[in-house]
Amino acid sequence: MRRLSLVLAFLLLLLTALSVAAADPVISYNGEFKTPDGVRQGVVYLQRAVNGDYQVKIIVWGLQPNSAHAMHFHRGTCSAQGGIIQNLPNILVDRSGTGRVTAWLSPTQYQSIFSDRTYVNIHVQATAPIGGGITCADMGLG
Repeated sequence: MRRLSLVLAFLLLLLTALSVAAADPVISYNGEFKTPDGVRQGVVYLQRAVNGDYQVKIIVWGLQPNSAHAMHFHRGTCSAQGGIIQNLPNILVDRSGTGRVTAWLSPTQYQSIFSDRTYVNIHVQATAPIGGGITCADMGLG
């Protein structure tokens, strides 16, 4: 009888822990890349993973085929641009003009990036001088 009580107590504790974990909100930021004239050109998603890190997924289209571009998180907005706050991997564009990148941020990087308004900028090229932005995505709480 005592053993059954211990098993039931353990199961209750486990179920409580799982329900608290499930109730923990998933933090996500989402943005849309747009051309200077406002045409949608891609998306960026940032979501907290189970291990506490943050996954960034970027998909863009309509870029020059077989090209490469530097990308960064910047402080500010696409209309009021600020400095670079975090490098992202270069995006490699395939022959159809589509590029995809997945990157990871630590919780410390996340806190630094999202302490204020933030946007992702894709630059003219991947190597210095990288040039200005060719498409931009304001990040908003999803």
